[in-house]
Amino acid sequence: RGVRSVQCVVHRPAGGMTAQSVVEQTENVQAEVGAAALQQAEVLAPDTRTSRFLASDLTLVHSFEVPHGGADFYRTFLADDAHFLLQWHRANGGTIAGSLSVTPWRRPSVCRDSGGEALQREQAFTVHIGRFFANRSRAVEKQQWRPGQHPTDAHHWEARNQLLDIPFADTFIVEFRVDVHSLDATSWRIECWAGLHFVKENLFARQIQRGTIDQYVGSFRNMENLVRRALAARASLSSPMRVCKMSVLHSICSRGSKDDGQKLCIALRDTSTGGFLSLPSASSNQLAVLPEPEDMELCKWELWSVDAERFALRSIVSGRWIGHNLVGQIHTAARKCGAWEHVVLEESSNYGAVHLIDADWHFKRGAYFVYRSRGSSYLACSSKGREAEARARSPSFQIYVMEPGKDVRRATATKQRRRRRFRSKREFLRIMASSLFFYVMFCAIFSFCVALGAQWYVSRYATRG
Repeated sequence: RGVRSVQCVVHRPAGGMTAQSVVEQTENVQAEVGAAALQQAEVLAPDTRTSRFLASDLTLVHSFEVPHGGADFYRTFLADDAHFLLQWHRANGGTIAGSLSVTPWRRPSVCRDSGGEALQREQAFTVHIGRFFANRSRAVEKQQWRPGQHPTDAHHWEARNQLLDIPFADTFIVEFRVDVHSLDATSWRIECWAGLHFVKENLFARQIQRGTIDQYVGSFRNMENLVRRALAARASLSSPMRVCKMSVLHSICSRGSKDDGQKLCIALRDTSTGGFLSLPSASSNQLAVLPEPEDMELCKWELWSVDAERFALRSIVSGRWIGHNLVGQIHTAARKCGAWEHVVLEESSNYGAVHLIDADWHFKRGAYFVYRSRGSSYLACSSKGREAEARARSPSFQIYVMEPGKDVRRATATKQRRRRRFRSKREFLRIMASSLFFYVMFCAIFSFCVALGAQWYVSRYATRG
């Protein structure tokens, strides 16, 4: 792509050609093609003339202040094991699911503008455009992280990307920069910049630049929401609980009835995606692994010990238990804890994490919790039961000990359920009364029509007889 076609016309002299001349012309053609391909590959390379990673004059698009509580921006959002980049792509809504691929951070061989402290990585993804000329397009992006030399200096996250399958794609490069300023020991000021670098002349440069800046306004607002939610979730989480022996976990969990024993409030976080096992909303019975829940209260579960092997999980918001339905889908609909709601916690190969197993599924032999489909956030019982293949597909969760919070939420939810129940009874009586009324009216009208028909029949045929 982007390589100009090279036409090779070989004129054979009258005396013929030698093999050496053919080889020389072939090498010349290959050199020209290689130079064109190298020119296209270095489009996203830093500008060596100005020693700058970004070549355009950027415009301040969005800025905000946020308390961080001692968090490190790089380790929290940009490290190789962080999930912020994937969550940002999902929040923007344009990236095709499963198309994002990111390389690990590496230190470039030449880095003039940061004293050798910069890190670089590349990412490739497919974005949905929704235009008549291209429904989707491939995109490549090169990122750079430049930490400040002193604690008071700003940190810079820079990137330059290019779409490959749209018109005029080889004429401009989109660039952005995120500056992280430390206001004090507990808060940041984050400034988001964006701009375009035009490699070639373009008649629609002004329209492209205006549309790109407007698109980045919404994208950086999504970034602000994700940053605030992630820092709020981090502040409410304790250190992950290291599960060494299930007997120790059984000893600190509640036993017996719901009013006996000690309630252990936990949160479960997927180690691969960073999402929390949560309810989508307070009124929902579904169960999903969400990267950024609406409320951290939806991620809190009470862990109960059933016997020496099995546990049970109940939501502190809805008061319902995690279990499976008739088709093996995992939800939170049971008001009482039965055999369908028994769960086994199995230690994972990742130290401190556990796999969730439905103890009743697969003829009471158990089945691992797996995602229903690729890219789905909802869980189901594996059709492979407790085999090694099912274990490889099963997500592993880290256990976080949480504050149980107030019981006002559960009391409020109970009152709302009662109100809905009473409201449904009143609606049922109203519907029955209206149905009875219409039934009586229908019978009366039908009887009247039958009487009129009989009278007409008698008056017509009785006189003839």
